[in-house]
This record gives sequence, structure tokens and C-alpha cells, in this order.
Amino acid sequence: MAKIHFERALKRDPANSRALEGLEVVEKLLAKQAKENEAKAASKKKGLFGLFGR
Repeated sequence: MAKIHFERALKRDPANSRALEGLEVVEKLLAKQAKENEAKAASKKKGLFGLFGR
């Protein structure tokens, strides 16, 4: 939700330093979370075609 608000603030004022910093932080957190989710999904796939890997 925060990303949307930062993007709206930047539409109104592209030079808004607070919005730029906040958007960078949010994007870094989202990228980190995506990598963690991929790692979890990859670790769950074990066994024959991922069917028997619990």
C-alpha cells in the first residue's frame, strides 16, 4: 500500500525527496521478500517431480 502512496506523491511532485527515499526502501523490501519466497518454493520441491517432497 505504501508504494502506491509514494508513487502518487511523485506524480504531484517528481522532486519530492521523501517520496523518492520511501519508494526506494519499499522496492528493496519487496525484492527481498520475493527472493525469500522463491527460495522457500524451491526448497519445497523435492522428490519425484515435487510430488513426494514433504
